[in-house]
Formats: sequence, C-alpha cells, structure tokens
Amino acid sequence: MARLFCVLAAVAGATAVAVSAQQAQPPPPPPQQEQQVPIFRTGTDVVPITVRVVDRKGLPVTDLTQKDFKVYEDDRLRDIVGFYPQTMTPGPVVPPAVVWDQRNELRLAAATRRTFVIVLGASRLLEPDKAFDAAITFVTEKLLPQDAVSVMAFHRATPFTTDHEAVAEVIARFKKEQQDLIFDVREYYARSRVPYNIRRPFDIERDLALPKGTPNLPAKMLDKIDRLLFEGVFPKSSLHSVADMLLGMDLAPESLRHDPSDRGPADRRPYQQQYKFEEMLEGLKRQGTSVPDAAIQSSPLRLFAGIEHLRFMDGEKHLVFFGGSPRIALDSDIAEVFAARANDARVIVDYIWSNQCQPCRDLVDATGGFYSTVDTAADALVKLDQRTRNSYLIGYEPSNPVMDDRYRRVRVEVNRPDVTVLYRDGYYASDELPPGDLKEKVATTRTETALASDANATGIGVQASVVMEPRTGSSQNVRVDLIVDMASVVFDQDGEARVGELHVSIYCGDAKEKVIGEWQGRWTLRAGERLLADWRRDGMDRSVRMEVREIPKYVKVVIYDPGSDRTGSISVKLK
Repeated sequence: MARLFCVLAAVAGATAVAVSAQQAQPPPPPPQQEQQVPIFRTGTDVVPITVRVVDRKGLPVTDLTQKDFKVYEDDRLRDIVGFYPQTMTPGPVVPPAVVWDQRNELRLAAATRRTFVIVLGASRLLEPDKAFDAAITFVTEKLLPQDAVSVMAFHRATPFTTDHEAVAEVIARFKKEQQDLIFDVREYYARSRVPYNIRRPFDIERDLALPKGTPNLPAKMLDKIDRLLFEGVFPKSSLHSVADMLLGMDLAPESLRHDPSDRGPADRRPYQQQYKFEEMLEGLKRQGTSVPDAAIQSSPLRLFAGIEHLRFMDGEKHLVFFGGSPRIALDSDIAEVFAARANDARVIVDYIWSNQCQPCRDLVDATGGFYSTVDTAADALVKLDQRTRNSYLIGYEPSNPVMDDRYRRVRVEVNRPDVTVLYRDGYYASDELPPGDLKEKVATTRTETALASDANATGIGVQASVVMEPRTGSSQNVRVDLIVDMASVVFDQDGEARVGELHVSIYCGDAKEKVIGEWQGRWTLRAGERLLADWRRDGMDRSVRMEVREIPKYVKVVIYDPGSDRTGSISVKLK
C-alpha cells in the first residue's frame, strides 16, 4: 500500500529495519550514529507521515520527542506507534531511480536524498531580486551531493540528475533567453488575437482554461526552445515532454463521487473527485489545442505534469514553482483537489513567487510545503533548504483499517508554542500493488492513454509504414514496418551483453474507429555494444504481421519502455 503502509519515499535516513504496530518503540539512536528508519510492510496497520516543525524564524526544531506530538485522522485522536527523528546529511551519489527499482520484498528502502522538480514560470524575473542567480546558487551550493533535480521550462523537463552543474546551466540559459522566448510566444498569440497566460484554471467541468481557437505553436518555435535551453547540456532524446508526463494522470485513485445522502464528514469533500487523462484530452479536443501549447499557458497542467514526473521517483519529493506561475489554483475547492493528487503521489508543493495567492497557499499548506511571497528568492531558497533537512517520521494506527479508497484527513499537533507544523494533510486509503503488479499497471496505463489520445506521444520516436498483404482465403493480413528510435531506451548490463524490453501495442481501426484487429507483444532485446551503437544511431527495424477482419483505415502503434518510463506512439491513416 504505497500511500498507506509500504512506501516511505518522502523520509530521510539510512539503514532500514522492519517494524509493526505491535512492536514497542525502540530507544532513540546514540548521537553521531546512523539513525534507523522503519519500513512499514503490507499488512501492518500503521500509517506513516513525515512531519517538519519550524520556529518563528523558519528554522527546524530538532529536539522534539514523541510526547510532543498528537495525530488525528478524520478528527479522531490516534495512537502513535513509531517515532523517528530524521536528518539529511551528505551521502553517496547514486543514479536517481524509480520506486520499483528500490523495492525488495514489498518494501521501499528509506530515502536518503531529496528529489526536486524546479518549474521555471513563463513570466519575467528581472533585477533587483536576482531570482535566477538564487536558483543557480541553490542547485549548485545548497543541494546535497546525492539530491536529484530536474528543471521544467515551457513544454519540457530535463531528466532527473545529480549533475547539478548541468541543471544550473539550463537555468542560466533560461535567464538569458526567457525574455526573447516569451516575447516570441506572446507575439504569436497576439497575431492570432488570442490572449496569453490565461488566468482561469484548468478545470474539466468548465473546459480547459484556454479560449476556443487557440492556435498551436509552430514546430520551429518549440524546436527553438529546445535548442536555446537544452542543446549541448541534455540530449534531446533525454528530455521529457509535458504531454508525455501527463500520461500518468490515470494512476491516481479512482474518482469517488459525492453521495448527498451520506452526511459523514469524510464524504463531503470536493477532493474525492480526480481528473482523468481522457477527460483532459476531450477538453483540449473541444478547444482544438495541443497538450504542449496548453501546458505552456496553463500552470495547473504544469502542476499535474510535475506530480507525474515525480510520482515514481525515490527520495523526498518537491515540486518547486519558481516565479511566473501565480495561479496554480484559483479557489480553495480546486486547491483541495490538486493537493489530494499531490499527496497521493507523496509530492510536496513549494511556491516561491512575488504575488499573493491564497488558494496557492492552501495547496502548499495541504502538502506540507513552503510558501513565500515576501522573501527575496535567495532567502526563500535558503529557508527551503533548511527546513527540508530535518523531519520526524511518525507511524500511527489509522482510524479505519479497511481500504476503502477514500481520502482521509490527517491533522498533527505539536506541544510547543510559536512553531509551524508542516505535513501532508491526508492520504488515500488504497491497496498497494506488489512491485511487479505496480510496474505492470504503469505500463498498461501509459499504453492505454497513449492509444486513446489523438496526439502522438513523443517520449520514444517511432516511424511506421503499413503494407496490405495479399488475401489468403478469408484472411486479410497487415504488415506494419517500424523504426524505433533507441536513443532513450534503457538497457541493463547482462554479462557482456546489454538487455532491454519494449512493450508494443498495434491497433487497426475502420472508418468509424472501431477496432478490427490488434496485436500486443513484448520485445526482449539483447545486443552487444556494436549492435546497440547501430540501434542508437540508426534506430531499430522491426516488422509485425497481424490479421484484420477487413481493410483498415488507420493503424495506431504504441511503444513503451519500462526502463525509462517513456512512451512513443504514431498513427497512420490509410488511403
């Protein structure tokens, strides 16, 4: 139960040991020794929550004991069965990893680093604040060596990396180029008589926050952004598209609708509803707008993308909105919906901007994040660094052991005056999938949403051509010839060979888009260094033959790489 029992991705510590609700609380570790952190396994009736406490100056309070804390779930006082102070310290640098790479026997090893996505807003940040200089200092001087970081700008995000200098270079380029790039975008929309930076939020029931007729930015403009911000720092094949990151939206818990006949306090909340990817696509389709263009204009979409970018990463996870994103939530109800999604993924939202936004503050507070509109950027980032280095891991007994998929509200109180308590204010009581099943669900969700989307997923480049083979008796066969760009496909070392895997789905449809033939398979790839180099340079050729009930009008191909969690798709219309 990733959200409830197993996953402690957002805690800091070192050696992990297993505990259960029946175990007595261990004594605190001696000073100067490694702290032991519990791993809550499936079947233990314990909810883990990470809590930070800061004083009036914003500095961490590190001398609290278990007796200083009270935890309430749905307004009911709960028994604390585990209490562990945590401190982040410099540690070994290891490659960033997704959750399932860190699990062993249905558990997740306690994280020993922080993981950040820094969202650079599309508004001008100029002197005297020196905001970009502050961001560069934060990345190069404040982050721990093992901290992983990605930066999101316009419609792109870099891969997670511990190469902090590379991320700093992208921020420096954004500082240099942002005025010209933003001017180009605004001018393009102005010529089309479409306002830029719409203030309405992304809300499916009222359609996407874009006016009808919003034109899509030309490919050469998007390529210019890639070239000026990322070329020579990160390979284009390693960059993530906001559109592709949003494919993970449907991994959130199923929507739960309010039943007016149920007056219980846990059932009157708007955050029981969660948006679905296909609903978002329908809103976009009605507006005639592509996902990248929508993301450039919509701060809520960048919020969703950032959450999905972080969902399966290890470490304590922060989504930092840094300037230019003043309206990630418009009202308190929407803030609750967004906060529930972030809490489901154990993502902390931080907000560093010069404009006041009470719903944005509500969102940040609900996830246990840091909100600043009065500090300089440099001071705000110093405080963010300070208050994320110390925390308390608390395990408590839930108010209801039944996994009912509902969002349960959590409140933590501290018996210390003049302090601020930061924590995620709830969780979804959902069953946790075993690591293998979780990995399969991710693959299935990525594939199905890519198949349902009219837009092509670009995480993996795919070329396809379709050949109708001669009919034999009552059978009609189709051959689909593919060239797959292997630049971003992950291969592991197996002796002297490199091995990888691709999930492949091909659907044929008639003129009414009814499926008349399908093929699904997994390609286990094994190559030496020379063959792999050829694939990286030229792409990998493969052909698939499949039987169809009649001559198709279109063919849709989806390629998913579980190693990189990237998806590529292409649609081919037949004459």
